[in-house]
Amino acid sequence: KETKAWHLPSTTISAGAKYTTEDGKGAVRADLFLENGVPYLDIDGQSKNLNALFDLSIGGEYRLGNNFGLFLQVNNLANNRRQRWQHYPVFGLNALAGITARF
Repeated sequence: KETKAWHLPSTTISAGAKYTTEDGKGAVRADLFLENGVPYLDIDGQSKNLNALFDLSIGGEYRLGNNFGLFLQVNNLANNRRQRWQHYPVFGLNALAGITARF
């Protein structure tokens, strides 16, 4: 029997909003993720907590025509370095950009 549910958050909140232009060619979105710090056992078997999560992300997309578009997503604007799992590396602020093709 364990004293805690290791690596399971007790509170998770996520919210998102998206705005699409009237012509449907462009859209912007924002997402917010909150989670409490999760308990874990350290190397000595002591109970500890990892940091809480605060992640705000924004993104946008634009359709250049019927078949092609562009997108940009910027994640973790607060540069939160929270680890979800002990000893696993994390990304701070990061971005993803690209081209979409529809056929």
